[in-house]
Amino acid sequence: MPLVDSYGHVTTVRSGVLVPANGSKWVELIGYNTWNKKNYIELGEDYLHPACFAGTCKSGKQFMEFLSTHVKAADIPHISPPKAGIPTTSGPLTKQNAFLLLEWIRELQRKGISIPKKFLTCIQQGSWLKIKINDSPGYRPPSESFLLASDGGNSNWGTILQTGTVFVDIP
Repeated sequence: MPLVDSYGHVTTVRSGVLVPANGSKWVELIGYNTWNKKNYIELGEDYLHPACFAGTCKSGKQFMEFLSTHVKAADIPHISPPKAGIPTTSGPLTKQNAFLLLEWIRELQRKGISIPKKFLTCIQQGSWLKIKINDSPGYRPPSESFLLASDGGNSNWGTILQTGTVFVDIP
């Protein structure tokens, strides 16, 4: 199916399709399309607007649902991570983006998708997690920030995010 990308180019050959940047989770967390090297296209914003085809009118939401079903247009956490690092993890993340990142990792684990080394390293070593040591707030990598308790054996967050054993409070 031919699609128009965010630059106005029509494409029929692609590895994957990202939902339009406007209002997407991937742009909030990452800031730009790091998947373009893997031949993923970002849909243009026109797909978000209502349109009429052959006398049938559809809202932008209905059209995006169609594209999600038929061309697998996706957003975080339902896409594979890039093989690159995420620059936003080098500094503080909003609470919403921190939970989105953790949800993304959980979804990858659930699907059995391996996490690329560069991506995982930037998450483990980036100072994005808000912590408090002796009532002094700051930001540290999760690998230096906490030890996660087991949830009955169903989670291995600790083995993914933590490589150290420094204990601090997380607000």
